[in-house]
Amino acid sequence: RESNNLLVFEDYSFQTIDTVAAGSGAWTAASNITESNPAKEIILIDVGSDAYDTADRIYIVLNDAIDANASTTVDGTDSKVIIIPGTSLPFTISGMIITKFEVALAADTSNENLGVLAFH
Repeated sequence: RESNNLLVFEDYSFQTIDTVAAGSGAWTAASNITESNPAKEIILIDVGSDAYDTADRIYIVLNDAIDANASTTVDGTDSKVIIIPGTSLPFTISGMIITKFEVALAADTSNENLGVLAFH
């Protein structure tokens, strides 16, 4: 029975996203997560040479496109945004079908690399 349960993790993809400061149209969509290839679970990993730190807040939008000129504050007018501190990586998102994943950094820092491991 256990071997059958592990098959759920057989179909996966990995992508490195170069995140840049948000608020200037710098939202980046993961190309490995689409409506035709949705993810059941995502694990976010710091894969860059510069580690994310406390000042880096990672903004994530799931299953909804965000306006390229939208602010990064959650004020009720923007799409629902998940905000996690950079020191919380690795970070897992599960329990839902994810058809779109967009990410940006809140702090004006140098570009960071975020690994997106998606299980389909």
